[in-house]
Amino acid sequence: EKLYPIYTSLTKEEVASIFTSDPKELIGRVIKINLSNLARGKLGEVTCKIKEIKEEKILAEPSKIKLYPSYIKRFIRRGITKIDESFLIETSEKNKVRVKPTIITRKKVKGGVETALRKELKLFLTKLFAAQKTDEIFLDTIKGEIQKKLSKKLKRIYPLSFCEIREILIVGKK
Repeated sequence: EKLYPIYTSLTKEEVASIFTSDPKELIGRVIKINLSNLARGKLGEVTCKIKEIKEEKILAEPSKIKLYPSYIKRFIRRGITKIDESFLIETSEKNKVRVKPTIITRKKVKGGVETALRKELKLFLTKLFAAQKTDEIFLDTIKGEIQKKLSKKLKRIYPLSFCEIREILIVGKK
């Protein structure tokens, strides 16, 4: 048995290591990586599927990012509105991705404002994801770049205290 390092397409550094006698047995196996190591203290996990082995290195491809519910619950207070959405978006590579964003407003909002936030949220993410590859989407989500752009766009409609993508999941791959 030997220790093999695992690398993802997100980062060029080693994210984990695994003991095995035959690394070819690992192809197709799913591993989970804690997000706090990759993204400045966010509590969540990245699920990766092992795709190939190159020169004693195991390469894994991300298939899901999920934030823990306890991380989101920290931001919930009385007198605010929490908006959860879930929809399918197609990336530039024609992969279908399920996106679940969460928005928390500073104060309680009525139906019209909430509807405007939901519409703008879906429109913005659909345009953004249609122009990006799946790996770029995962990397930008971990770095927080997508959330920053989204928050800036939605704050024009109503002030937000929290804007995060709760989950991204590859549903269909071409």
